[in-house]
Amino acid sequence: MMPTASAKIRYLVATSGRTIRQLGALLLLVGVVGVALTMLFPPTMAVAEVTDRSVVETETTTTATVEGDHAMYTAGENLTDEPVYVRSVAPNVTVTATTRAPPDGVAVDQRVSIVYEASSREDGVFREQKQAVTATSGTIERDGETVESVVSLRVADIAATLEAMREEIGDAGLVNAYLNIETVYASDGYEGTLEDQTQLAVSDDSYRIPALELREEHRTTTSKVEPVATEVFQPTVPTLGPVVVPHLTPVFGFLALFGVVLLGTVRYGRTEFDADRERVTLHRLRYGEWISGGELPPALADHPLVVPVESLEALVDVAIDSDTRVIYDADQECYAVMTSVAVFVFYPDTVGGFVFNNGNRPES
Repeated sequence: MMPTASAKIRYLVATSGRTIRQLGALLLLVGVVGVALTMLFPPTMAVAEVTDRSVVETETTTTATVEGDHAMYTAGENLTDEPVYVRSVAPNVTVTATTRAPPDGVAVDQRVSIVYEASSREDGVFREQKQAVTATSGTIERDGETVESVVSLRVADIAATLEAMREEIGDAGLVNAYLNIETVYASDGYEGTLEDQTQLAVSDDSYRIPALELREEHRTTTSKVEPVATEVFQPTVPTLGPVVVPHLTPVFGFLALFGVVLLGTVRYGRTEFDADRERVTLHRLRYGEWISGGELPPALADHPLVVPVESLEALVDVAIDSDTRVIYDADQECYAVMTSVAVFVFYPDTVGGFVFNNGNRPES
């Protein structure tokens, strides 16, 4: 039969106790220090936390009043944010640019301009003319306050300017008109500029002024240190709540526990395990197929030729060479191989040297 794991462990503890004790002490030290360090200094990273958001936005609205009587419109009717306006119905339009901001004492400078651009496919914009229409300044200090710029546009004047420019440019490119909105703002905590333009599309019968919506968000952030989520887990402990435990902490904890087990095993084995006895047990299990239980003669020591053997392994070799078996007498605690020439014996408690006086087995 093959030696069992427990027999091997007992033999290892009995013969290498000092080495195992040193290994256990080292593992315990590394484990305890590792647990302490990983818990005190878990892996962390700096995270920006948004503590405040300030939004500044500018939007445009268009309003045109119906002039005269028409089949589909009523005189004096106000048309607001229409997708298209009929020139004969509403020849003039009012554009309002409104800026909103938090009541943080935000100073606002708002400018409205008409931009004429001449462009071609090959060269892009090659000529630009910017005509300022109005400029408004204000400070937003209370909730609900806004800064507004109101511009009244005569569509006929814009159409005439476009026509003159197109005649001047000819086939060099296209001429388009745009309504440009620029909002410059500043407060104690932030500042910036909102700027964009929308096309003034004017034809013989109608015109279009798409609305603009400009927006900028300013965030106030603070930096805080948090554990790296991919390298820790946070179990909830009664009375303590969530506790940050790095992934390496259980590894070091296992090392410490294994060190304690090794030290305890060596301490127990110091009194319970005998190296010679465990070696014999191990050999007996290893060479079990060559050993049989039996009863040896009481006067075995009086045999004319008794050959003491220093190990069970050596006795098994004798049995193999003699093509016989080892007999184990549990009462006498003796292993023997009996041949026609001599009796080969092994007493487990006399391992390490046999001294026979008058042919008798020495007292242990």
